[in-house]
Amino acid sequence: MRVHGAERSSFPAMGNDSRLDDFYRWAYDPGTNIVRGKYAEYLVGRALGCLDTTIGAWEPYDLLVDDRCRVEVKASAYVQNWTQAALSDLQWTGLRSKQGFAADVYVLSAYLAKSRSEYDITNTDHWCFWVIGRGVIQENGWKSMGEATARRLAGEPIGYAGLAAAVRSQCGSVLRDRVEPRA
Repeated sequence: MRVHGAERSSFPAMGNDSRLDDFYRWAYDPGTNIVRGKYAEYLVGRALGCLDTTIGAWEPYDLLVDDRCRVEVKASAYVQNWTQAALSDLQWTGLRSKQGFAADVYVLSAYLAKSRSEYDITNTDHWCFWVIGRGVIQENGWKSMGEATARRLAGEPIGYAGLAAAVRSQCGSVLRDRVEPRA
């Protein structure tokens, strides 16, 4: 079920001034890993125009492009919402799910702010992305990878403006190689 945020509480005891977006503001700190990860999925989905397709929370991929290409989005950042002695390294985990390498394309997203004062996940200029096809990750059996490996496999990161083209290009390559079962 999709909601918009302006929905009012259906519980009379809560009053008519309780809205779903009030809950969102209370519950979701954009600095947490979970929210940042969901926001990265949103950014990729928005770039690809595939936000109208709902993927189950326990599916081994996050987005479905053109009803065929399964995209897994991973997020990392230098700044965390806990006290840090130093900036975190960019790392992406969970590349292999319990079902194996179920996604066709992996988008490794990085939020680049290096201080809390510049932290604003909605600023797409602070994000970069590496797009890697499943074959490369599966061939090496990677469950996780860091920034150096992402750079070695995919080159320099791309910005939001180039994200859709990069993902669609990888989808095209992967889907040409994927054998579809005949109906």
